[in-house]
Amino acid sequence: MFANWTAPLICCLVEKKYSVKYSERGMRDLLERIGLSYTRPTYTLAKANPQKQEEFKEKFKDLKKN
Repeated sequence: MFANWTAPLICCLVEKKYSVKYSERGMRDLLERIGLSYTRPTYTLAKANPQKQEEFKEKFKDLKKN
């Protein structure tokens, strides 16, 4: 099963497995120092209408220009 490794999730795993507690920021710093990364969850809509999404993207580009 696919899972996103968020900083809070990694903190929980480390605390359960090694009994060491990290803050979210501390975990992100640690991951960076050892050359690893985490992901932020992104959401996708499985039933989304691709045509409406493209229309929205075009409108959004115009809004960003202003």
